[in-house]
Amino acid sequence: MARESAAAGTPPPSARDAFDVPDGVVYLNCASIAPRLKRVTAAGHAAVDRMAAPWNIHTPDWFRDARALASAFARLIAAPAQCAVLVPSVSYGIAAAARNIPLQAGENIVVIEQEYPSNYYSWRRLADANEAEIRSVRPAGNASLTDAIVTAIDRRTAVVAVAHCRWTDGCLVDLPRVGEAARRHGAALVVDASQSLGACPLNVGDFQPDFLVSVGYKWLLGPYGLGYLYVAERWHAQGEPLEESWLHRAGSDNFASLVDYTPDYQPGAARFGQGESAQFYLVPMALEALSQIAEWTPQHIHRQLRWSG
Repeated sequence: MARESAAAGTPPPSARDAFDVPDGVVYLNCASIAPRLKRVTAAGHAAVDRMAAPWNIHTPDWFRDARALASAFARLIAAPAQCAVLVPSVSYGIAAAARNIPLQAGENIVVIEQEYPSNYYSWRRLADANEAEIRSVRPAGNASLTDAIVTAIDRRTAVVAVAHCRWTDGCLVDLPRVGEAARRHGAALVVDASQSLGACPLNVGDFQPDFLVSVGYKWLLGPYGLGYLYVAERWHAQGEPLEESWLHRAGSDNFASLVDYTPDYQPGAARFGQGESAQFYLVPMALEALSQIAEWTPQHIHRQLRWSG
């Protein structure tokens, strides 16, 4: 995962030096929670010190860094900035998707068998409330996981909710193929990218999800408690958020008019984001994490991990 050197013949610096990992420790469990980058730790300390003097927090500070972080996430997945928002967890993002995707009695939701619970329980609730079916798929014989997912999608499928990388064994799902099958049958595609994003390149244009969510503390190298949600443009205008945060309403950056209540939201996917999205402690840390990934690039990280394996 070392950055490639610009000078021919000069060894690249070790990526290990970027992390707070003591000598003698070998840590290989980024799939659970990543080790801390030194620059992320420094940003966290600086944020704590800054918030000791809240009189130095001004109106733009409630919006600027959170918007910059959402934009950095959007760049990571090659999406328009207005399609990305901050969320506290994958379960929050999945619940937002489940609130907005219509489901009728007799329809089905396709999920992976033994899917991580955050991408299951909201669909179970939605199916039970609408007399719909949960189809938990697993490959049979020589079929791949992608084969099993695609085979399970039919004209009664309303939602395909899958991970890019299965958390139990690291099996990758061919998202472009699944996305094409979902679109062919008129189903919404919801993707949990938590186990791969940052370590694998992802371009939402290749598989066109309706919603994509990821934690920020695994391969995205950020702090626990802050994640990311992509919402396709077709859901923006009439989408129903999980909560009604003042930060996401039109004109919210004018504190003098906050009680001039408005039915309008800020543009794009803003309505789907979490309340208290300013996150003065976590956002600076997450910004440093995504900045480091942008410098290394997911493509290079992926090559290095494959070579190391």
